[in-house]
Amino acid sequence: MSNIKTLVLLFPLVALLISSSAFSDGFSSDGFMGNQCTTFYHKNFKKSLSKPPETVPGDGIWEKPSPYWPNATNRFFNNKDTRNLDQRYSRECFLFSFLGALESTHLNRHYNSRKIEFSAAYLVARKFQHVIGEIISNNQNGKGMYFKLDGGETYHAMKLVELYGLVSEDIWSPKIPMEKWDLYKIYSDITDEVNVIINNRNQNPNFYTEAKLAQEAQRIFRKVMGDYVGEWPRSFWYDGVHHTTDSFGRMYGIDRHGEVEIRYTNMNGPYQDSAQTNNLKNFINPLLNYHGFNGIHTPETTRAVFEAVKDALASNRMVLIDVDGYDSVIGHQFAITELEILPSGSVKAVRLKNSYTNWGAGGYAWYRPEAISKVLRRIWIVDVNSNIPAIKYNPPIN
Repeated sequence: MSNIKTLVLLFPLVALLISSSAFSDGFSSDGFMGNQCTTFYHKNFKKSLSKPPETVPGDGIWEKPSPYWPNATNRFFNNKDTRNLDQRYSRECFLFSFLGALESTHLNRHYNSRKIEFSAAYLVARKFQHVIGEIISNNQNGKGMYFKLDGGETYHAMKLVELYGLVSEDIWSPKIPMEKWDLYKIYSDITDEVNVIINNRNQNPNFYTEAKLAQEAQRIFRKVMGDYVGEWPRSFWYDGVHHTTDSFGRMYGIDRHGEVEIRYTNMNGPYQDSAQTNNLKNFINPLLNYHGFNGIHTPETTRAVFEAVKDALASNRMVLIDVDGYDSVIGHQFAITELEILPSGSVKAVRLKNSYTNWGAGGYAWYRPEAISKVLRRIWIVDVNSNIPAIKYNPPIN
């Protein structure tokens, strides 16, 4: 079982680290200006889903980060860069950042490191498949995943890996490469199909049996996504080990016997919506332990926060941050991949890895801890499984 530690960081959110385009549809991510995600799930059987905007800018989503060159005399972890997984105009930053952080953690482990490039297309497609089933089966209200059709949270990524596993890009790729997916059409078509189910159930709650709803979920997924995805991956060999997507996800995903630690800014818990906080155990299967980390936005508090990040990276742990977006409702997620450390031991600068290649330098940029703390919502410090056998040759294919 994973253990979650939650530590409270009470910062006033008074400035923006980034300037993002506002996806101001009805499915906005959790934020401090109102919880639209919960509103959607409690009301989605009373009115039809609304479609997202037709276009989302492919560039100019953030102000260009100021160039920064760390002082070479300071200390670094000397972490190697991994590729940048570009989410394009999708709303799935939580999946792309999660996989990007996993890739960085595996490549920069102190021992038995691996260069793994996970298939983002696989996890995004599984997410669509799962959300269709969640919505039309009315499996919310404390029992579902509090999932949005377009977007999600870190705990969703963890749960998806638990349910569906992982696969690398060199083992499986979709029928149509993900960079050619018409994501707006996918969101729109799923919305249209799901609305038919919602309207039928509004008129007659007994219109569908549970078995029929399950069939409808599969039909919608295959109709909308079948030509993009093709066939799901079958069992495969990887570094001398025979895998399914489930076993691959267990080996290269989070350590399910380790710890997930959340440091957060909201006084009432990791999420503004108490139901999200209370249901974390349903997503990561943890013992939810609250440990107070109280303070105002001071240099001392910021130093303490990033001291924990420094310790995490030194221990081969994965670090992700959730921050405010343009309007403090739509959030965004980054991986922390590198730190600049002064001779005193304090963190001078933090290197963020984004899920856009046209941001910073190939998707990477340095920021000061003080700038990050002003817009910080949550820091996720996660144990990644390290019980990985040494690389062996795969058996010959007959």
